[in-house]
Amino acid sequence: MAAFELLDGFARCQEDQDSLRISWPFRHNWLLILFVVALLGFLLFGANLGLQQLQTTGEPLAIVWLAFWGIPTAAVAMFLAWLVFGHESIEVNSETLTVRRQIAGLGSARRYDLRRVTRLRTLTAPTMAPTASDDTGESATEWYPTIAFDHGPTTVKCGRALDEGDAWVIVDRLKERQPRLRDEGDV
Repeated sequence: MAAFELLDGFARCQEDQDSLRISWPFRHNWLLILFVVALLGFLLFGANLGLQQLQTTGEPLAIVWLAFWGIPTAAVAMFLAWLVFGHESIEVNSETLTVRRQIAGLGSARRYDLRRVTRLRTLTAPTMAPTASDDTGESATEWYPTIAFDHGPTTVKCGRALDEGDAWVIVDRLKERQPRLRDEGDV
C-alpha cells in the first residue's frame, strides 16, 4: 500500500490496487481546547464532591449528585478527546465508500454501497450576515461539513475539519480514483 501526504501534509493518503483512503485530523482550535479543559476541571470538581459525599456518608442523594456531574463530565471528556485526537477519513474501493470518525483509533465507520452514491461534492459554509462594523461577513462556523454525497434519499456529510479548498482536492482525488463518483458534468 502506497502512502503519501496531501494538502501540504495535513491529510494522509493510502492507496493500493483496490482502494484509496484519505484521512485528516481535526483542526486544533486552542482557545476552544482551553475552554473545554477549564469546563472539564469544573465538572471534575463537582463529581469529586459527590464521590467524597458518597464515600463518607453513603447517602442515596450522593449517587444522584454523582450521576448529575459524572455524565456531563464523561461527555465533555469525550469532546476534548475528539478535539485533540480526532481523525476523519473517507475511503473508496470498487464496492463501497466508507466514512470513519475515530479518536485514537477507536470510533465508527459507516459504509455506503457505491452503486447508490451520487453527487459527491463540496459544500460551502454559510456566511453570517454582515454587521454595521463588519461588512465583509465571515464563516459561520468551522464545524460545518465540507464534503457531501447522496446515498439514496439521504445526504451524508463529513469533513468538518477541512476548509473548502482542501475539500475540493479530496473530492477530485476520490473522483479520479473511482469513476463511478463522477457526475455527468465532471470532466
